Amino acid sequence: ESDGDDLIGRADVVPNMLVPGSDVLRLSVLAVWADTIIGLLAMQAIAPRVPTTLELDVHVFAPIRQLNSVHMRARLTRSGRSVLVFTVDFSDASGRPLGFGTSMFMALPDPNISIPPGNWALKRFARSSGELRQPLAERVRCERRQPGVASLPWSPDTQNTARAINGGILAIAIEE
Repeated sequence: ESDGDDLIGRADVVPNMLVPGSDVLRLSVLAVWADTIIGLLAMQAIAPRVPTTLELDVHVFAPIRQLNSVHMRARLTRSGRSVLVFTVDFSDASGRPLGFGTSMFMALPDPNISIPPGNWALKRFARSSGELRQPLAERVRCERRQPGVASLPWSPDTQNTARAINGGILAIAIEE
């Protein structure tokens, strides 16, 4: 939801979001959440042009364990002629900082590809789509091919508005 110029959100943590065999939240989950909430801000900033992720970083202060939810606050930190820079802060329910992320977005170069203006995407994400029922890497069909090599298919489950692989989803392949 909007809070002035910021966007705030909360996401429930479920077992399928944890590093397999541990109680630690996968960093790739935070990357997906960061890319999503920042992407929503980017859409509001440059619609009807379609934003695309240029860079995404996520950092945690310590492994995130035993939480029921993660709270996020995203904001635009710098706006140039073609590149927008955003920051997202992650915290627990009490407001204790867990980490942060930064991302750069730009509009797709093709002005013929567009999205409708307004808060339609924010409204879509405001509705819960249900609990993640399988491990995240399995859900997006990320496969380990051999040590150091993972495969992530281009599919509707991994695509963003621009029909490219969602920037946060790429972190799953890196993590695998």
